[in-house]
Amino acid sequence: MSSREIHDGPVEAGVAPGPTEPPEHRKPPTIRMAGVALTVIVAIALLLTSSWRGGFSFAYMGIVPGITAVLASPRVAVLSAVATAVAVFVGVAVSGSTPLAVLWMAALAVAIVYSSRHGWTSIMCMVAAQAAIVIIYGKVFSHAPAPFNEPHTLAGALPVAGFVLGGGLVVALAGAIFLRPFPGELEESLNSRDSWWFGATVIPLTILGTFLCLHFFPGTHAWWLLLTFYVVLIPSVQEAIPRMRGRVLGTLAGATVAAILTFVVADNTVFYILTIMAASGTILLSDRTYWIYAAFLTATVLFGGFHAANNPLLLDIERIGLTILGALAAYAALRFNAQLRERVERAQPARAE
Repeated sequence: MSSREIHDGPVEAGVAPGPTEPPEHRKPPTIRMAGVALTVIVAIALLLTSSWRGGFSFAYMGIVPGITAVLASPRVAVLSAVATAVAVFVGVAVSGSTPLAVLWMAALAVAIVYSSRHGWTSIMCMVAAQAAIVIIYGKVFSHAPAPFNEPHTLAGALPVAGFVLGGGLVVALAGAIFLRPFPGELEESLNSRDSWWFGATVIPLTILGTFLCLHFFPGTHAWWLLLTFYVVLIPSVQEAIPRMRGRVLGTLAGATVAAILTFVVADNTVFYILTIMAASGTILLSDRTYWIYAAFLTATVLFGGFHAANNPLLLDIERIGLTILGALAAYAALRFNAQLRERVERAQPARAE
């Protein structure tokens, strides 16, 4: 997932012109992004046509943060792949214990706060989202031999983390081939004060969301709630509103198209082809209009899961409902903290007087 998944794109640094001005950060042309997409899609196609196809969802969990990171640089994409694999590995291992799972997600939320000071917000949000998936959904690679197919264990975590790492490294390789001439940049860093106010939203939402999902809806797609938190949370309420609107509209569009196709498609092979097509659109549009990108991403996730779903239409409805709920909860939390901060900062000068 690109930096569009959290912010609308890299923030141009205000640097005065001169000999010390850093290189211009240009968006890579569509043909370059097509090369990245083709490389990743070939890898996905090879996986889906192999006996390891059951690992697709895990590999895609590495690809999503990788798309965010590779727009900064291939090196950042490699670091993202490793970080995501570690987050998922621990997530699988602690998924059987609600206290440990909540503690691990809280630690990742703190990492998001810390990363916001260094321009890594969107990347760490996507890393945390992948950990939330394995913690709440609780699935492992069932085709692995025992004990590597046992959920909630270190052994069961190994194949999952391996697929995640592989997916992330494929994106990094594609970036090294096609995007090296177009150096990107990370997001604008927050100062210490802003980052902790941001954390006052991210950390409580993560703890509460993880607990509620695990306590009431373990083994379900309730992780979409946490995913929505992470993709719409922006320190500024004003910037977050169009972000949330785009996320909801994109989810509605992607889920609607997917729902319609469930009535005319019954072949798993066709769903695999649709998954590849939607994934291609996700990568090509990773730094373009957000709601369109969200629509392709939603379609990719749904098409990739329909073959294993008992009721694809219900899967659609779950995706839409949890996305809307997550966006509303995130907005309410951001709004509350913005008003609280305003009151606190108004009171401080009064005390000083």
